Amino acid sequence: MGTKLMRLYQIYGRGNPIPVGKTKFFEDIVLRDEADPFIPGTRVRRLRLANIGERTPVAFEDEVTALAEAIRKQRDDAAAAKPAT
Repeated sequence: MGTKLMRLYQIYGRGNPIPVGKTKFFEDIVLRDEADPFIPGTRVRRLRLANIGERTPVAFEDEVTALAEAIRKQRDDAAAAKPAT
């Protein structure tokens, strides 16, 4: 099974897997510093981008999907840990 490369316009923004704006995406979602590998407020690792050209960053589709699933899992785990009232 091959892995598809996704351009940034396919990753973030309304209707995409990560529905946040450009600023939020680059400040909180994209890995820029190995010393700060987690999305703020979570234990989910930030998305690593690859460059396929001088100004062409991409991400691997399976990593984008894994990031969304990790956020979902953290949400579900937090809900399960709260006592029922």
